[in-house]
Amino acid sequence: MIKMAVFARELGVPIVMQGGFTVNTTLAHYWRDNGLLLHIHRAMHAVIDRQKNHGVHFRVLAKALRLSGGDHIHSGTVV
Repeated sequence: MIKMAVFARELGVPIVMQGGFTVNTTLAHYWRDNGLLLHIHRAMHAVIDRQKNHGVHFRVLAKALRLSGGDHIHSGTVV
């Protein structure tokens, strides 16, 4: 993931999307130190949501992702 981050920085992209529950905390400091915005995909949310009574609302998960370094949360489309 660091190689991807370096490549994105070299290309001059302003924002990068990555899976939030998998690598967010590892790379959040790198993105911040290099002036990139971090758009977090909600990857793995479906696994958690599959259990109907897991007791954690998506808003709580989204807040956790924001607290761990994300600038935007990819929450899907409205249907």
